[in-house]
Amino acid sequence: MSIRRVVVHPPPPLLSAVPPAVVHEFAKVAVTGLLKSETSSKGFAKAAKQLQTTVEAVSQAVSAVSNVYSRASRANLSHQQLVDFLTIQGYGEVLRQALADYFVERIGELREHASLTILRLPTYRSVDWRLDVQVASRSLRHQSVPVFVISVRTRPPRVVKSEDDETKVVFVEAKYAVLKAVCSQLELAIGEARSAAHGHRVMRLFK
Repeated sequence: MSIRRVVVHPPPPLLSAVPPAVVHEFAKVAVTGLLKSETSSKGFAKAAKQLQTTVEAVSQAVSAVSNVYSRASRANLSHQQLVDFLTIQGYGEVLRQALADYFVERIGELREHASLTILRLPTYRSVDWRLDVQVASRSLRHQSVPVFVISVRTRPPRVVKSEDDETKVVFVEAKYAVLKAVCSQLELAIGEARSAAHGHRVMRLFK
């Protein structure tokens, strides 16, 4: 488990080459696909013929816009924040303005859809642990076997309406080597997040 350096996804060549009016149509198709949780490729062939390109290129352009809008709506980005994010990703000025303008037009629908599809996780409350050491067995002599028993208490997400809103307890048993490996990966992830300037710029947008 680790946090990797933020990967930049530049726009597909077709998306950067077409005029704002075509970008608007791509964005319209992308939003429709997001709201319906499916993307129809029926009009891709016609668009590809008009633009003298391939169906795959059109599909990549629509997919890129869908990805941008999906992330922006989940992160609750404003118009300027989306422009800043697209700048980091390498989108040209005309392209990012066109995408951000249409995003604002449909921002209500997109955010409502994102609120229904976002992953809701339990809230951490507390953790307790106990160290058990097996000092002898029929198969082991003069060798201790330490095992940690961890008790994690969580509370269901607030958005979930449930009569059973009490704190839940999960017990986990792990060996020292496993916990040490997990801690090492978490330390690497924290170090990466603190040291990567590019990662900081993107993370600020999605707080």
